[in-house]
Amino acid sequence: MLAESKIINFLIQLNRNNRSSFMPSFALLCSISYIYRKYIIMKRIFYLIIVLSITFVGCSPNPRKYVERGIDKFAHKDFEGAILDYNKALEINPEFSDAFYCRGSAKDDLKDYMGAISDYNKAIELNPNKEAEPYFSRGVAKRHLEDYNGAIDDYTKAIELNPKYTYYYFRGFAKDHLQDYQGAIDDYTKAIELDPEDANVYYDRGLAKDHLQDYHGELDDFTKAFELDPENVDADNYYNRGSAKEHLKYYLGAMDDYTEAIDIDPQFSKAYHNRGMLKIKIGLKDSGDSDLSKAAELDSISLGRN
Repeated sequence: MLAESKIINFLIQLNRNNRSSFMPSFALLCSISYIYRKYIIMKRIFYLIIVLSITFVGCSPNPRKYVERGIDKFAHKDFEGAILDYNKALEINPEFSDAFYCRGSAKDDLKDYMGAISDYNKAIELNPNKEAEPYFSRGVAKRHLEDYNGAIDDYTKAIELNPKYTYYYFRGFAKDHLQDYQGAIDDYTKAIELDPEDANVYYDRGLAKDHLQDYHGELDDFTKAFELDPENVDADNYYNRGSAKEHLKYYLGAMDDYTEAIDIDPQFSKAYHNRGMLKIKIGLKDSGDSDLSKAAELDSISLGRN
């Protein structure tokens, strides 16, 4: 998953360079990695369905051969080669909706999102109201172009055709970007009903609840996420839960979470700052001042690097 790895590494670096915007950075970090994996898995499943369908329907062998070869190249990340095969299939049969869908997926992976949308449009035009996946994939491409309203419309259509967990999750994520936090929470909740074992949705729902100042709900969601996936709890996770506890005046618990965040990431200046402020608040002035000094030192280092 080279593309996913590059995305994650970029986001980690971005998060370390800009801790002051911890909520958006964390939301992207915990969501995009998971969403990317889910999206690729769903694409492969849908491709398998296409292979099976074109094997058993009576279409001409030539376009089928090229689409199957294109799918194999796509699976090996040869997206340009896959597109050439899909082009050949469409030369033979310009009404082959599966070839348009597959070509759109390859263009999506090459970040040609407008080209992908054009192909998804054609696939939908040729086979409307039949398959949810082309609507969903078009929504993903629109999200890359920051057309969140358009993405929501496509996710909604996909849900009408096939109410999958992932479609609700993606729609919730798009609503989150539009600051429709209650709408996002509703979709995350539906996704949890369909798959209650996914820690990532609890994290994202907790972040949305933070924006609505539902700190009890936020804390419950973060804690549930920790229980479901304890091996992947990172510094931001602890920091965010500590922040929820601090809002609820659970100062000792908040300090414990900030300490866990610092243990994982000793360069986490915001965690030092918040822990220092809490220590001063409960009477531990010397220790608190030490944390604040450390936070200031780390911030100055970070500014110097920039």
